[in-house]
Amino acid sequence: MTIIEEVIKICSAGRLSCAFHHATLIFLDLKTRGLAMKRMNAIIFSLMIASISLGCVSVPEGRAGQPLALTDISALHGTSWQLVRLEGGDGQVLEVSDRSRYTLAFKDDGKIAAKIFCNRGVGTYTSSGLSKISFGLMALTRAFCMPDDPIENRITEDWASISSFAIKNGNLALTVMNDGGVYIFEPMSTR
Repeated sequence: MTIIEEVIKICSAGRLSCAFHHATLIFLDLKTRGLAMKRMNAIIFSLMIASISLGCVSVPEGRAGQPLALTDISALHGTSWQLVRLEGGDGQVLEVSDRSRYTLAFKDDGKIAAKIFCNRGVGTYTSSGLSKISFGLMALTRAFCMPDDPIENRITEDWASISSFAIKNGNLALTVMNDGGVYIFEPMSTR
């Protein structure tokens, strides 16, 4: 039985959560047998494709359970966004009443400009793969904004923990790791 046939058998038996674990064990077994790295990479790639196409490995999902497309970081270059809402990992949703108070502008050179309530900031962003994003430290003014806004405090706390992004239905979703929530942005109007 081939490796792919084994994964198919596991998936069709309804043990989807075990399939990727099984593929990992097979990989370790192949590694200990001393197979050439090119051959192992080809086998691993085949396993991943088979697992994904059979539904053995999940694709990232948005809050409504819809799959999000994997996106290259270049899709953000030269774009500007304004915050619509924060969908907290605890199920709480915070809507933004004045969307112009929270904006992000992604530059082509990996720099980002932000407006967070009455403060402005600049920083950097990088990507380690499709739909992966990390933000560097942000130089942010610290004006005292009135009235106090819970999103202002939350976004500055979450900034370094944002780990992935997706563009779906024209909106940008920035996801905070460890189910910390999702920030949903819409494109800024060009008026």
